[in-house]
Amino acid sequence: MRGKPEIEIRRDAMAVTVCIVPDGAAEITEHMLRDALAARGVSAGIKEDVLREIADHGICNQCYVVAEGMPAVDGKSGYYEYFFRQDTKEFVPTIREDGSVDYSPTIHFVEKGSKVAEYHPARQGSPGSTVFGGELKPARGKELPPLVCKNVEKRDNGYYAKERGKISRWENRIEICTNLTIDGDAGYSMRTVDFNGDVVVKGDVLTDVVIRAGGDITVDGVVEGATLVTTGNIVVRHGVHGKGKAVLEAGGSVISNFIEKAKITAGGDIRVDYMANTQAYAKKTILATGKKGQIIGGEAFAGEAVDAYRIGNEMGTRTNISVDSEDAGQRMLAKIVVHKKLYERVELSINGVTAKRFPAFGEFHYVDGEMKVFEIGKFRPVQSEDTATTQEKKPLILLVDDDAVVLRTEYAYLCQDYRVATASSPQDAMRYLKRYKPDLVLLDYLMPQMNGGKLLEQIRKDSDKKVADVAVFFVTNTTDKRIVTECLKLCPQGYLVKPLKKDELLKTVAGYFAKKEKRT
Repeated sequence: MRGKPEIEIRRDAMAVTVCIVPDGAAEITEHMLRDALAARGVSAGIKEDVLREIADHGICNQCYVVAEGMPAVDGKSGYYEYFFRQDTKEFVPTIREDGSVDYSPTIHFVEKGSKVAEYHPARQGSPGSTVFGGELKPARGKELPPLVCKNVEKRDNGYYAKERGKISRWENRIEICTNLTIDGDAGYSMRTVDFNGDVVVKGDVLTDVVIRAGGDITVDGVVEGATLVTTGNIVVRHGVHGKGKAVLEAGGSVISNFIEKAKITAGGDIRVDYMANTQAYAKKTILATGKKGQIIGGEAFAGEAVDAYRIGNEMGTRTNISVDSEDAGQRMLAKIVVHKKLYERVELSINGVTAKRFPAFGEFHYVDGEMKVFEIGKFRPVQSEDTATTQEKKPLILLVDDDAVVLRTEYAYLCQDYRVATASSPQDAMRYLKRYKPDLVLLDYLMPQMNGGKLLEQIRKDSDKKVADVAVFFVTNTTDKRIVTECLKLCPQGYLVKPLKKDELLKTVAGYFAKKEKRT
């Protein structure tokens, strides 16, 4: 084959093409083509088979790729592989089966010991070359920094859950929370929440949701026809609209503003302002002594006492109240207290004995095989000197707060180890202080009419030294630096931030009395 080779080199020097034009008389050979390429500086990536094909069977005016460079293979940066769901955001609405929309968040859980992430190290690339033999450097693979973890441990390149809990990730952080906070309603997308720790719901708990917890359950809104089960306490700040479906079971106490059409079981107390058409069982006491302080309809059973302002209503709704303890010593102390009104069609029973006729209010006790009524606070059971002395030795604590739920919660936490009194206003608190001289005051700072700071100033200026010197702990939910500074200027014995956990409160109070005992 005769002709003239025309050589074209791509601008990136990664390919060379040859086209034989019939303008020349030179014989086209492999050697001649190599020399032509060398004359243009092409020294790498030459395709010998293509040169041979052109020399033997080449076609004029057809372009042949006779040389190609080798691209560099870039390195691959390190990356993390995650073994928990990343596809669903917590606050993406969920479509229910009936087509309606549920805006409750979706919670992701992991089990203790499970692998939650693995790091894959960076891989380095390989260099390339142009048709001129020049080296092409690859992009380097970058290593990522280690993850910042909470309740997650790193083993080699793997990350493992140290606790069972809610897992979340943002940027290079992984966190497993042993205290679960649901920032909204607990609704359809959750169905069942099973968590071995405290659970806080910032919104409502909707119908058919089940929450099981290994710690306290706190609901800032309303509980509808849901199921709440815990070994700790249940606190519902607004109330329970049970719809005949709600079930609340607590190893500790159940505290709520109101409870309607629900089934309640508590290993401690049940404390409400208002309870209607509910089956309530408390191993210790049922108290309805808030602003309404009323129990209407249903059944209320307690192991120690039922205490309410009113039981029943004007319509004569049938209401059954029972107190019965398996403990022989407690049976003599069992009581039902009605402060203001006992309506018709209310049945009272203590230790299996039912009252057939009774006055409109009073304190009912089981005495000598029958139920008797006493003036409230006047009943004096026969008890040993040791029992009376032990009770008198317990420190007396006064709780001052305008929030009834907070008072009931703190009371439930403290009443086992201390004598506890409550006051919902600074005026009531001062009257109690002057009369009873408590050992410690837990004082809310933010209250209407007179804040806790003004009350403490008044206490410190009192002419009675025992009142002026009383120990005071501020209890508040504010983190405002100005208010905190004002509090500390008044030199309280302590400062606690709401919401208080039971262990934290008991530890702080016990620590104070332990230090006080050492000083004396």
